[in-house]
Amino acid sequence: HQGALVEPLGVGMRAVQKAELRAADRVVVLGAGPIGLASIVCLRYLGVTDIVAVDLSDMRLALAERLGARVVCNPEGSDIWEAIRDAHGRASIHGMPAVGTDVYIETTGVPDVVRGVFHNAKLGTRLVAVAVYKQEISLPFLGVMAKELTIRGSMARGSEFADVIEMLASGKVDASRMITHEFAFDRFMEALETARQVDRAGKVIVTFPS
Repeated sequence: HQGALVEPLGVGMRAVQKAELRAADRVVVLGAGPIGLASIVCLRYLGVTDIVAVDLSDMRLALAERLGARVVCNPEGSDIWEAIRDAHGRASIHGMPAVGTDVYIETTGVPDVVRGVFHNAKLGTRLVAVAVYKQEISLPFLGVMAKELTIRGSMARGSEFADVIEMLASGKVDASRMITHEFAFDRFMEALETARQVDRAGKVIVTFPS
């Protein structure tokens, strides 16, 4: 089971490494699918505790909480930016309101989510984009200059696997909590269909006969 998690944890590890984290950073993880959950595991391992997770699935948010998110928020039931302000404090820049978050790990690929970060970011905010964006996004790019935003892409390349294996071996985190379903290989299509159901599944794994 631990071995099956190395790849998604590698993606999460790469993302949090690109954020140039400090333990005191206030972090928002946008999306609590397997990569968002993996990012939370890695954040906690690296000493970050002030984590807000945002997702449309209450089930996935419950997983995020189990893995170490301090606050979880579902946009369908509340104003996520108000919830983030409550969690990370209020800030202002050029006379405009902002939130106190230092780092965003963006795993959703949803344009409105990215625009929300630009709109609410404080001075010096860091945004790490680890999602697959299927369409071009129109962004208020003046904010990059005016807010001194740092935007970084992140894509795991395999070099993170050694760090992930070291993390798993340390016993400091229990990444297996990401796993919600396990299927034998002869039920592969059922596993694939389950993984597509975001209200039911976190990380789905397939096992092979020994």
